[in-house]
Amino acid sequence: MEAVRKNGGIPQEGLKLLACVTMLIDHVGAVLLPHVVMLRCIGRLAFPIYCFLLTQGLQHTKKPGRYLLRMGIVMVLSEIPFDLLCVLSKDFDISFIRDEQLKIIKENT
Repeated sequence: MEAVRKNGGIPQEGLKLLACVTMLIDHVGAVLLPHVVMLRCIGRLAFPIYCFLLTQGLQHTKKPGRYLLRMGIVMVLSEIPFDLLCVLSKDFDISFIRDEQLKIIKENT
């Protein structure tokens, strides 16, 4: 895997890794160290990166319906364990924002 592409951009795999790491930092901050606000701030970088990757994937897929179905299945499967882990947490769930973005993207493609 290239660290930086020739045109100066970060490859998709690098963005995925960056998003995973920042999301992990956010979840550690939410569950284990809620008093360390900086961890939550770092973790907020994950959402826009994932949104970018989602839209890129949707633009380049041959079957947008199947792509959105797979994303929906992954969303549900990943939300369940997170909700079970954070049963005492009062965090705001942003899944509905992702759903609305997917609807808008689907309408415009």
